[in-house]
Amino acid sequence: SILRDTGFLQREIPLSVLLYGYCLYWWQSFSRGYAFEVYIMRDLKAANIEFQMHDIRSQRGRLSPADLFVLELLGDIKTSIYFLQWQSRGELPNDFYITRLYEKGRERTLVVFQKLHAWDVIDGGNTIPGRLETILDLLPTPIEIGQRGIMLVVVDYETWKQMVRKKQSGQGA
Repeated sequence: SILRDTGFLQREIPLSVLLYGYCLYWWQSFSRGYAFEVYIMRDLKAANIEFQMHDIRSQRGRLSPADLFVLELLGDIKTSIYFLQWQSRGELPNDFYITRLYEKGRERTLVVFQKLHAWDVIDGGNTIPGRLETILDLLPTPIEIGQRGIMLVVVDYETWKQMVRKKQSGQGA
């Protein structure tokens, strides 16, 4: 292995095995994230959504500020909502985030978190107030939540695709 060849993994140093576990964890996390991006890319193509996607095969593409562009909006694809916990107060770099919500005993639900201006771009309508903890109970109704000083609209992914497709076809308001 590369770790052994570079001297980082030495069987006589028990804690060096932790580095091996750490590397495997991050490799698995990144590969799961990229697999999810490929899934979303293929689904958007199948739905005839016009978008531009970064190239995950190039380092420059992987380091781009957004995973995709839809209707001139910056979007990111995340396997979980960790981006909400890591953001600084009042700041999220992208306009929308395609992600999954999970609650024990339920299947994962694909949703889109979007800033208010992104909701307006796709001619979003009325929302109901909610909290992060109540999203799955309130869907498919669009939900407005406040999270660390940012107002977001959460809608299920299928509804979001329909709204984007309608806007792209010129049928939006």
